[in-house]
Amino acid sequence: MKIERTSILPLGKIQPSQKVGKIEKNKNIPSNQDEVKVSTDGQVFQRLLEKAQALPDIREDKVKMFQEQISRGEFNLDSESIAESLLSKNTEDK
Repeated sequence: MKIERTSILPLGKIQPSQKVGKIEKNKNIPSNQDEVKVSTDGQVFQRLLEKAQALPDIREDKVKMFQEQISRGEFNLDSESIAESLLSKNTEDK
């Protein structure tokens, strides 16, 4: 393989790079950033949702109260009122 000198550019023909000055940002031009505005109702809903999520799934105070009533033998279920409640909910759904 033969390398010819004519294919190699002489160093004198390479153009030097030019420095570019620093571009300053114009503060008067508004930027194209997205904005989100949440309504007052949306803010209230968000706060209520956060409070609801902070509540425990199990109400320990009620569980403890019923456990104590059961252990003392004072816990009584009224089967009639439970049945009425279940039946009334069932008929309202239809």
